[in-house]
Amino acid sequence: MLEITLTRLRDFGIRDVIVNVHHFADMVVEYLKTHDNFGMRVEISREDMLLDTGGGLKKAAWFFLDDSPSPDEPFLLHNVDVVSTIDFERMLTLHTEQQALATLAVQDRETSRYLLFDEQHQLCGRRAGLNGNVELVRRSSQTLARLSPAST
Repeated sequence: MLEITLTRLRDFGIRDVIVNVHHFADMVVEYLKTHDNFGMRVEISREDMLLDTGGGLKKAAWFFLDDSPSPDEPFLLHNVDVVSTIDFERMLTLHTEQQALATLAVQDRETSRYLLFDEQHQLCGRRAGLNGNVELVRRSSQTLARLSPAST
């Protein structure tokens, strides 16, 4: 799955990546080394204790700040355990056109945790857990709804 993701990113034109590792970290590093990092500059960020997505991203912040020609340059976070055929070019174009702080690609699927969006596709919160409690991070005057595939 790592090879698939890195190959897609490379084909999109990305040459510098940071790979967050925890489980079997040494095996992942050796795999990358054996495959000459798939022709990319690959840095490793090791999580001795799991930090989840936000914590892993914060720990890797040095990568985005040290070499970036502009701190406002967009970056892409891609979970390697998600196989995707998303059009990165379209996503980047929409992100830039909307002058978004962040752009999130989601898929409508069965889960116990649903993200909630308003009519302008702005993230407002989530519905989580077995009881489906709604946790709002931002109030919306619009009706909250899951993002459907037809609206992506």
